[in-house]
Formats: sequence, C-alpha cells, structure tokens
Amino acid sequence: MELEVLDFEKKPLRKVDASILNLQSIRHDLIHQIVVWQLAKKRSAIAHAKGVSEVSGSTRKIYKQKGTGRARHGSNRRVQFRGGGVIFGPTKDKVFDYKINKKVKKLGLLNALALKFKDKSISIHERFEIEDGKTKTFNNMYSNSDSKKMLFIDNEFDAGFLKSMRNRFDADVLPVMGLNVLDVIKHDKICFSEQAFNSVLERLR
Repeated sequence: MELEVLDFEKKPLRKVDASILNLQSIRHDLIHQIVVWQLAKKRSAIAHAKGVSEVSGSTRKIYKQKGTGRARHGSNRRVQFRGGGVIFGPTKDKVFDYKINKKVKKLGLLNALALKFKDKSISIHERFEIEDGKTKTFNNMYSNSDSKKMLFIDNEFDAGFLKSMRNRFDADVLPVMGLNVLDVIKHDKICFSEQAFNSVLERLR
C-alpha cells in the first residue's frame, strides 16, 4: 500500500510505501489502553484532607494524663476529635501515573495510525510552508470540508505556516517527536510532511 506525496496545489508528486500501516485487524484494546494511560498521566489530585500535622489548633494536652477517670488524650487535633485531622483521607500527593511497556506504546501508536490509514484520513505533503502567513492561503491549500479537526505533523514548522493557522481553531500542530495515540485519535485528519512521515515509519519498524 502506498500514499501519495502532495505539493502545494494538492497534486501528487510521488508515492511513499505505507504497507506497515496496512494491518489485517486493528487492536482497539491497545489503543484504548494507551489513551487511558495518557489521560491518567495528565490527571492531578484535587481532593485533599488535612492530616494531624496540617490542622490548625493548639498542641497542648487537653487535660492531665491521670486521675480524671477519662481516656488518655493528647491535643484536640487528633483524628478522634471533631475538627481534628483525617486519617487515610484523599491527599494532593496522589500520583495517577503508572508504567506501560515501550512495546505496548509502539504497538498502540501503530494501530492508531493504521486506523486512520484504513479510514483514508492520512495525507502526506511535501512540506508545510506559507510565505504570506494568511489564513485565506491556509484555507486554500490545506482545508478539507470532510474533516472537522486537523493535525499537522512536521519536524520543524515554518513561521508563516504557524501564523496562517492561528485563526483556525480546528487545526493543531505537533512535532514528530511528540506524536502520540491520544492526539491521533482526537483528530479527523492527520497531515504529515514527507520528512516527518518517513521519521514515523522508521520509529514504527
């Protein structure tokens, strides 16, 4: 299976071998596993219950140790008192991140790109350059009425290209080193530069 490399006028220049993306069956379970892992990495703990050391109040012993006939107690910040600290409560130090093997990450990315390849949602362009930096030029060169969200992937982005797409809230850019499953799945159209696509193929082999 091959993909065409397009020039600025969307005319085919040559073809690139993309047979590695032509999988017989898509592992949706792997894609889901990587997406859940990425979302977990982005989570930050919000709920936080104060422990004994964090509760404000006196550390004075509330009454003497012996002779009262009552239970032995220290300060009123202890967990058994109203307004005291909380034991085993949620804390802001909780970490949601966990480990996933490199091979699983690689297979997840391969299957995510294979899914887009199967849907014919991947396009390859010779390079991304817009000299005048105008949104109108960007719309003429790269817009596609069939796609709602576009992701452009390149090694380095031209300043004019970045300027031209600032007003397009349905278009995002991503360096090829940061290519990940979540961004691939979130976007309807994946646009590679030829150089970036060759880098990804080397990464997946």
